[in-house]
Amino acid sequence: MDSLLASASESTPQIDDIIKEQLADKSENLPDLTGDLNSLLAEADKAEPEPEEPELKPYIPKKAAAVPKIEDEHPANDEILTQNPTETLAEIYMSQGLPQKAVTVYKDLLARDPDNVELKTKLALAEIEI
Repeated sequence: MDSLLASASESTPQIDDIIKEQLADKSENLPDLTGDLNSLLAEADKAEPEPEEPELKPYIPKKAAAVPKIEDEHPANDEILTQNPTETLAEIYMSQGLPQKAVTVYKDLLARDPDNVELKTKLALAEIEI
């Protein structure tokens, strides 16, 4: 049996030999591109340098006209709001950093309900902020 395998392997061409034979035909006809590549690379080195990028400058907006304060533009708004003061209005004034206005509202509310301890406490806190 060994003799059968040995004779079969001698008569059957090896795969490596087949590949070499097929590639040999194709590699002989290929043009040499390395010369062209070298000349292209040499030309690229001689090319002009890339232009410098322009200097970036920060955006500086033009001075805008002064925006009038709402209080200056509509003084009647305070009058409307203080005609019927509420605890919510006083809390809004406090959250906006306007404790003086909140004190005025709390005093008006305490004039209507002088026994309200919660309003007295909030008035005291608003007065501390002034």
